[in-house]
Order: sequence, then structure tokens, then C-alpha cells
Amino acid sequence: MPRQCPGPPGRGRPADRAARRARTRRMSRPERDRVTVVGGGLFGVTAARALARAGWSVTLVEQAPDLLDGASGTNQYRLHKGFHYPRSPETAAACLAAERDFRRLFGDAIIDHHAHYYAVANSRTRLTAAEYLRAVTAMGLTWRHDFAPVLRPDAVQSCVRVAEGAIDLPRLRHRCWALLRDSGVRTRTGTHFEWSSVGGNERVVLAGYSANNTLLAEAGFVGRPYRYQLAELLCVQLPEAYQGVSCLVMDGNFPSLDPCGRSGHHVIGHVTEMHHTEETAVVCSLSNTDAHRRSTAAGTLRRLVETGREFLIGFDQARLVRSRLVVRTTLPGVARTDTRPTLVERHDSQVFSIFSGKLTTCVTAADELVELMSR
Repeated sequence: MPRQCPGPPGRGRPADRAARRARTRRMSRPERDRVTVVGGGLFGVTAARALARAGWSVTLVEQAPDLLDGASGTNQYRLHKGFHYPRSPETAAACLAAERDFRRLFGDAIIDHHAHYYAVANSRTRLTAAEYLRAVTAMGLTWRHDFAPVLRPDAVQSCVRVAEGAIDLPRLRHRCWALLRDSGVRTRTGTHFEWSSVGGNERVVLAGYSANNTLLAEAGFVGRPYRYQLAELLCVQLPEAYQGVSCLVMDGNFPSLDPCGRSGHHVIGHVTEMHHTEETAVVCSLSNTDAHRRSTAAGTLRRLVETGREFLIGFDQARLVRSRLVVRTTLPGVARTDTRPTLVERHDSQVFSIFSGKLTTCVTAADELVELMSR
């Protein structure tokens, strides 16, 4: 059954009274004031909230049984400031500029006490340590020399500690439900979006990440091509020395590890070894459904351990907790810069889309969408 916003609300709370008034206004509005947001990830949630606060009558539709069940809930849970993008000043600047707005809205879901390290490998790296540090310093980012206790000293040129946040996914999901409820957004999870359900003058915002172009094609639009990668992220148990430690080896085909919120586990990734297959196309044909789950988390773990133990002490003691597949979506042909833009686009007078770059930019993207739809 489709899931509605958590409730029922209490009678006396001001937020609940405001939500009821918003729902009453929504039911009485003409179609031209109504909008359906497709996608219950972080970009869909923030877009729906911003539109509702701007006076639109908003319904959010998500196919999965809960919010943040796709790419927004299957990632490294890192609140990027730009340290991961030394070759893309634009991506770093967008993350840094958007961080304050993200923290204002989701501050109670951010963990700031983890130790975050970036190291530059001794070999096979696109940038030397000196080049990396010059690049991030020029972006306005601050750092200090400090060696991660889990790193092998002979495997890296340099290591710095930085002030970055991490995402607590359960708290973030709870916050998203509260924002939708309090802004009067009608939320339907477990619901497949159909264009036939859209009224003649109703607006539609697509925030479905890898599914955006599929939905555009169903409506007769041709989207831009993307690079789609079927990625497997592993949640693992690591030795005690890793607790609260986030560590990325730059700048090439190297491993990364980040705490999974407050669980005591880590999510591990790799620039190449976590990807099962990929394609560059307009409409994605990859799938992370059950047919692909036979792929083998154990085999992925073996590959990641084999490549990671060159840099990380005791990494071969990693024990699998769970794995998840996700279709990662980026612009094609950006390997040189690794740029990750967030794109807000109008396809005609009724159809709009958000392509999500980094999660940090979701609030600024929502504001940009409201401005675009108000013109």
C-alpha cells in the first residue's frame, strides 16, 4: 500500500495545524498550481518542500517503500566540501557554497566528530601531493598534516586531516519525513509514477536520478546522454583502529572507506573495483533488481581487500555485513576533471528535471527550481 506521511499528527502542535491548512489549500487549488515531484531521494524531498513553501500544491511520488531508498541512501555518506575533486574547481566551489544551507536544513543528521583523512598515493596518481594540496588550497579549503592511523606510511606521499561532515542516514530520513509533513506535501511511497495521472495544466518535476531519462522518454522528450555504472557498495566490519575514521587515497583508482553513520561499520568503495558494468546512453538499461543481486558481494569484497591492503593496515580483516547495488549516474567524458554538476532544467512549460551531482547541493538546487518555475 502507498505510504503517507507519518502520522496521525497531534491536534495541538503548530506544525501539524500548519500542515492541515496546507493540505486544505492544496485540495482547493486549480491544476495550474499543482505539481508532482517524482523521486523520494534528497533532491526530490528538498524540491517538494521548497515548492510547497513557495505556494504550490505538491505531491511527491516514490516507487520505493521509503524515502532515500535509492542513491541518496546508497553512497559513502560523506558531506563533501570539495577535497575529493582537486581537478574540478567548479564541483568543489558548488559543494562549499552549498554546505551552509544544507547544514541549516539537515544539521541534526550530520556527524562532525569523525576523523577525515585524504592521502595521496606514492604511484599511479594523477596529481602529486604538492599539486593536490595547491589545488585544494586554491579552492579555499583548509587542512592540516596528520597521518591516518590505519594507513601504511610507505604507500602514500602525504596525508592530511580535514574538517568534513558525515551523514547519519536514519536521522536524515526521519528529517525528510518531517520536512514533507510540516510543509504540507502529500507523499506517496510504494507508488509507480504514471504520466496518465497528471492533469492537463499540472507541472511535473523529475528527480529520479538514473530514471530521469526513462521518464522523459515516456513523455516524448529526449534527454542528454549519461554514463551509468552498476556499483556495489559494501558495508563491512573493520578492526577497532578504524572506528570513526574516514580515509580516501587520491588521485586515481584507489580505495576509500567511510563510517556508516553511528553503526560502527564502514562503507568501502573503489574508483573501479566496485563497478560491475557500465554504459553510456540516453536511457539507462542497467538494473539493480534481484536478477543482478546474484552478483556476489563476497567476490567484490575480495577484490576490494586485494587492492586496499596495499594502503590500509589490517584491511584484510574486513568482514562483510551487507551490500547494496545502485546505478550511479554521471556526465560522460569527464574523466579528466571528474566534474559532478547538479543540473536544474526546463523541458517545456510543464516538465522540469533535477539531475543530482553531490548531495550537499540539494537545497540550492531546490531554490533554483523554485525560481525557474516562477518565471
